[in-house]
Amino acid sequence: MKKERAIIVFLVVAILVLSAFVVLTRFDITEINDVIAEATDEPSSVRILSDTSSGTNPLTVNFKPLLLNTKGEIKYYWEFGDGNASIEANPTYIYQSSGIFNVVLNIESGGTNLSDNYNITVFPNNPPKIKIKLSRTTGFRPCRIGFDVEAFDPEGENLTYTWVLKYPSFYGYEKKETFNTKNFSKLFIRNGNYVAELTVTDEVGNAATDFNIIQIGKSQAEQLFGGLKFLFLISLPSTMSVLWKVPFISNPVTKYLDNHWLNWSAGVQKIVLMALSLMNINYEPPIPKAELAFSEVGEINLSAYVNETGVVDANATVSRSFIITNIDDLNIAKNIFITMDNPFTDDEGLADELEKKELVVSIENPLGTTSDKLFFNGVYTAWENSFEIEKLVVGSNATLKLTVSLEKGGVFNKGTYQCKLFAYQEKSLDKSEYIDEIPFIIVV
Repeated sequence: MKKERAIIVFLVVAILVLSAFVVLTRFDITEINDVIAEATDEPSSVRILSDTSSGTNPLTVNFKPLLLNTKGEIKYYWEFGDGNASIEANPTYIYQSSGIFNVVLNIESGGTNLSDNYNITVFPNNPPKIKIKLSRTTGFRPCRIGFDVEAFDPEGENLTYTWVLKYPSFYGYEKKETFNTKNFSKLFIRNGNYVAELTVTDEVGNAATDFNIIQIGKSQAEQLFGGLKFLFLISLPSTMSVLWKVPFISNPVTKYLDNHWLNWSAGVQKIVLMALSLMNINYEPPIPKAELAFSEVGEINLSAYVNETGVVDANATVSRSFIITNIDDLNIAKNIFITMDNPFTDDEGLADELEKKELVVSIENPLGTTSDKLFFNGVYTAWENSFEIEKLVVGSNATLKLTVSLEKGGVFNKGTYQCKLFAYQEKSLDKSEYIDEIPFIIVV
């Protein structure tokens, strides 16, 4: 009897638990259906997703959309903020230049147009930092010298090395020797001043250049012979050297040489220079200036990096290229200096409002193998230390890149400023009177 009662009690409890589970399950199903109905009634939307939002150039970014309640066929149109676009659903894009780029995604779904935007920040890829290390910079021939370099790339990229060893000029002939290793050694036989120039390039093409001058002297025996030669030469030429210091003698001779120099053959010019050198007379012959033409330098717009209060939000760099062409019919342009400091007047290339240490102006050739700062740390570079083009033959041209950089935290008055470069041919016939101006605009 007790056993039967226990079974009856168990069955009653089981029926009650089962009934409660059924009621709760129906309630949950009803609630889930209400949530699904509510979500289905929400409007369609789209958001941009990416695997990164910032980095150094070149920066690869993978984009994809996050879609909600879209219906039917979906058409995509991506704008990457630098003038390029894509109609892929999940595009991959590579940003080659630095800046802040506003990415816009427009989609069409079931007759509805949706859009979202997203910022990608690309920082400049910095060039390597280098310092040439030589075992010695002076010696007597024959002399062996070891070449090496301390090189560091901020982004940790692999580096390539190009050494160019420039020999002393030999009767107008200039010999160069190239080495493509980080370090090497060289035996110097010929005396004179050598220039060792090193260019270090990272994986994306950024380059840094440094150079050292090597002085190789004659052996002691040669120096002794030179001393005897000097004693012989001073017997007569020293008298001429003293006379040259007298203005009423040197001035007419210099004027005569200047007026006739360009009409003489190269052989005659070398003989005259040799004779003057033996008499310890220093004469700088004139070089005919060439007529140059300059293409326009595009507007350098840095306003996106300067907020409304004039503060620079992030380090920024903008570059523009321009071309110098020798359009002269006869003359080679030699020793062309590109500077922002006119060597013969007080004229300077930047507006006063931009002359701050947070702004840097530099110029380089397109390969980046030669680069010079024209304005740095609030100071103009002297013209003789500015960017130099050794020569432009008739009809040839040189493409240069002008770069303006702003340092984060700098404060500038927002506006458009007229600026200019100066191109000077150092030893032109009319000497200091010859200056070309190359105008350009900076916007901050």
